[in-house]
Amino acid sequence: FGISFDDGFLNVLTHAMPVLDELGFTATCYFVAGRFGGENDWDAGADTARSPLMTCKDMLAWHDHGHEIGSHTLDHVALSHVPAHVSDLQVTESKRRLEALSGRRVESFCYPYGDLDARVRDQVIAAGYGNATTTRRGCADASDDPFLLPRIPVAGGVGALRLLFKCARWRVRKRG
Repeated sequence: FGISFDDGFLNVLTHAMPVLDELGFTATCYFVAGRFGGENDWDAGADTARSPLMTCKDMLAWHDHGHEIGSHTLDHVALSHVPAHVSDLQVTESKRRLEALSGRRVESFCYPYGDLDARVRDQVIAAGYGNATTTRRGCADASDDPFLLPRIPVAGGVGALRLLFKCARWRVRKRG
């Protein structure tokens, strides 16, 4: 399985990374490449608290601990709701910036809000990513499209037993 975090929140660095490191796990964090050091202002209309985002230096510390840098666009936009040239810029420029800042190849992409269509999926492939995650719930397996990978969300307070139950439940549904 893979562990991933969206948006590049600072609390991933300060709270999750020490636990991951202690347990010997690695994870992917999908960064909003145009918003380092800011906050999640894209959630302004939602019932979501504003939270600080990592700086570029924080992102590099994340990577230095063996964790993956993934892309979550430049500005966290709903990609299928903007013109093609805008979604293409969001996908390609975020990859370019993250690679320039980190000196490493960025392979993984996450669709903001899980929003995509065939055009957006094709833009992600054309940009040179190797995989992309969605907000579709479920377990991924070898037969899944690597650009439409499902995930199992885990909210705060979910313990190991509950997580195992969630994984088993999605496995049964997929085979079903």
